[in-house]
Amino acid sequence: LGCYIGDGAVIDEQFGTTDVFILLPIDRLESRYLALWDD
Repeated sequence: LGCYIGDGAVIDEQFGTTDVFILLPIDRLESRYLALWDD
């Protein structure tokens, strides 16, 4: 998809998960995916 993944992760003990930062610029999405959220 062309996303960027941040460096590092954070353990979220309250939810029992490991959180990572993922950035997906909208201009990299194919139109078929954008159409799913188009009003």
